[in-house]
Amino acid sequence: MRSLQGYNNYTLKDRGEEISQTPPEDSHGEMVAAIKDEHQRLGNKLVEHEAYTIYQSWHEKESNLFSTEKYNQMGRELAERFAPGHLAWVTTHTDKKHIHNHITICSVHTVTGKALDHSFDSIKGRLHEINNDIARQNGLTVNRPRTNDIYAKLPDGARKMLQRGKTSWLLDMIEKIDFARAGSTSFDEYVGQLKMLGVDAHVENKNISYFYGKRTKPVRGKKLGTQFDRDGLMKAFKENDEKFAKHPGLRDQIRTDIRSAFDSKGNAVGTPSDLLLKSASHPGLRNKNYGEFTKIPRSHARSELPSDFDERGGALYLEMKRAKQTSILDYCEKHKIKTKTDDKGRTVLAGREFVVLGEREWTNTKNYTKGNIIDFVSIHDNVSFLRAVAKLNNNPRLLLLEQITGEMPKGFKAFHIPKPRAAAPERSSRALRSLLESRSVPEHGRKAFALGKNAHAGVDGSVWLMNEKGDAALEFRDEPGAGWRAKRHGNPVSVFHESTSKSKKLAVFANPFEFALFKAQTRDHSLMNANVLVFFSETDSDRRLNEFLALHTHVTEVHLAQSSKGDRRERDRQTFHEVKRRLDPFNIEVKPLHLGELGKERGRGPDIEI
Repeated sequence: MRSLQGYNNYTLKDRGEEISQTPPEDSHGEMVAAIKDEHQRLGNKLVEHEAYTIYQSWHEKESNLFSTEKYNQMGRELAERFAPGHLAWVTTHTDKKHIHNHITICSVHTVTGKALDHSFDSIKGRLHEINNDIARQNGLTVNRPRTNDIYAKLPDGARKMLQRGKTSWLLDMIEKIDFARAGSTSFDEYVGQLKMLGVDAHVENKNISYFYGKRTKPVRGKKLGTQFDRDGLMKAFKENDEKFAKHPGLRDQIRTDIRSAFDSKGNAVGTPSDLLLKSASHPGLRNKNYGEFTKIPRSHARSELPSDFDERGGALYLEMKRAKQTSILDYCEKHKIKTKTDDKGRTVLAGREFVVLGEREWTNTKNYTKGNIIDFVSIHDNVSFLRAVAKLNNNPRLLLLEQITGEMPKGFKAFHIPKPRAAAPERSSRALRSLLESRSVPEHGRKAFALGKNAHAGVDGSVWLMNEKGDAALEFRDEPGAGWRAKRHGNPVSVFHESTSKSKKLAVFANPFEFALFKAQTRDHSLMNANVLVFFSETDSDRRLNEFLALHTHVTEVHLAQSSKGDRRERDRQTFHEVKRRLDPFNIEVKPLHLGELGKERGRGPDIEI
């Protein structure tokens, strides 16, 4: 870090609120002196940094559950498990709505003098897993992987199917399968949950097949990946039972009126409703056969379930069944979601006319996905299926299940972005050139956009600027007398472009046109090899910038693009000072990047912060 003393002064600064700091047991004196003495005692001159810092925080809703000392103790445990044998100081701040720890760790081992492993893999993997384990032990929310790219999470088999041209209904099906797998403890429960989400699963002695919606051709589980075939699912069911056994009282907190299932002799049997959140010591659980399932003959309807399944299908199945009774049209009216009637007399989503709505089902006519009210709420609010059910049923206690399954936010967006058919090459180039000229982007700046990749010109005269993931875009139309007007589509938190490098510098642009200006003017500039983050518009939130910096800890300089336009200068100045204020505590230097005035400054930022 740039200044160990400066960081120590910041953590101990009087904020008018309680500050709790615990030093390591074997240290003497204040932190900076103790760390310097440690390095001098060990005589290690090859270590680049004297110490590293970890910022550990909790959500506002979880910041008043324990005493300050308890949060400090959790920070102490994180430091001891991540860096055993290293001196560590934990300072807890309560001056903000969310309580948080600043953890400072001496970079060398007290006995061996070996440097702490602070590689990216160690931070992203081992540190995050330790922190999640501590959160689970204390009944707190775990941190899910930050990536929103559903393609990155796909099994190899599913990825190969998509490469062969399978449409996006497959992604939707995989996400639903993964959700049901995360919380089921038997095949019957698994099949029942999938049925509520519009996916029919047919279980046999050796295989399992999946049907999406009304599609007649099944997909075998082994083609999707080992975790979705019979053996992988049986392993998941057993692991889920073991997780549930750690929370024996949770079932009663969620529902008190779920009927247990009994066999013909009146004994409790291994059905989902009986096993869900029960203790592992429950009679019969230790000998449970995870391969058992209720066999449905092939001649029967593929979506058929046992006649008594509805009565004993598990707490989550019954909650999903209840939620499914809500009308999609009534929900839109209640929550002021705009709809309209198209030229065929169908009710469609305003702005997404390709999504056709019915009382119980919606259909995307562009990518062949469909679903019920649970899917609709999940997609519209960008939340997990579980949170959608909890909202529909006004049953927040369902969220207690996330202590076991973890939060599973939506990755795939079933309401995909519809683009018009592409115009002829000459017409496309002319339309893109006209748009860029209206934004004062010179000829050299057009290399930032490539038709067919991140730019698209339609036969209707529109121009689309899209991100690499294809989940967000800006649509431009040249309106008479008003010029090119923009409309945002897709994921509201996606960025237009993101690239990473080993550079300590990050260049941030408020919109694609500023990025194009930078590309036009960049020759031998010091930021030519920097990390890059390009938003769709200046109204985008700061969350994505925070996430980027949290995942790329080698970045110590943030260069914010400053527009040369007069009507933007004051807004850019305010944004600059706000970002600078926010990042200053983390020793991340914020510098202005003046478009049109690019020189060759060679500033050096702080070394590192975890």
